[in-house]
Amino acid sequence: MSIQITQNDKKVISAALLAVVLLVGLFYAERARKEQSKSVKNDMICIQVVTKARNPKTGEIREFSTPCDVPVGWIKSGINN
Repeated sequence: MSIQITQNDKKVISAALLAVVLLVGLFYAERARKEQSKSVKNDMICIQVVTKARNPKTGEIREFSTPCDVPVGWIKSGINN
């Protein structure tokens, strides 16, 4: 028993593979866009620098990947604080 692949079958397979490649590309492009937007808030570009901050309510101290990632109300620690 042999399987015959017609020219039309090849076109369908090629179209399906192209669709998969495009969807994967879109997925990774969207993922990269979301990752980049984490560092851009309120039209401000945030430098990628570890920023320590303290929650004044609990005293918890955490490190954030950018100053923009520090939650509102937390106190950023640094040279001037």
